[in-house]
Amino acid sequence: MMTQPSQPAKRSKQADSSQQAHSSNQAEPREVRMVAPASVKVTVAMLGLEVLGVAAALIMSIVNLNQPGPLNMPGRIFMLVLIAAAGAGLLVTAVQHYLGKAFTRAIIVVWQLFQIIIGAQALAGGGAMFGGGIWLGLAMVVTAAVALVMVFSPATRLYLSIDDVPR
Repeated sequence: MMTQPSQPAKRSKQADSSQQAHSSNQAEPREVRMVAPASVKVTVAMLGLEVLGVAAALIMSIVNLNQPGPLNMPGRIFMLVLIAAAGAGLLVTAVQHYLGKAFTRAIIVVWQLFQIIIGAQALAGGGAMFGGGIWLGLAMVVTAAVALVMVFSPATRLYLSIDDVPR
């Protein structure tokens, strides 16, 4: 007789715990996943092109490592490390920007301003600066300008302003 009353008590405790779990699931807010707008996707595409450009510069620097130049070998190796770090940082920035992290806006703006400066110098020098001709300078300026316009578009600003919501 003692076991029969205790069994319904166990069932009621289990039922109470399942009801509490069910009610706690209802109380939790659902995750809102916001889809990246087209302006963010275009910015990430521009950053991807720039990462490819940095990778090409890294490969060219590795190929020309033994050529005579103004830097000694430790200086050349240091420049290789800097180029690789810049490319890796730009790649991480592109991924984080796609995920909607607001801190990426500052990094993107600074990178684009430097790219416009270097691209304008390549254009002014007739392309003799990098050996890539005027097209390289034009490509640098155009990708930087597109990325800057897209970073400050209203859709991107709204997307980056919702930093607390997982995407």
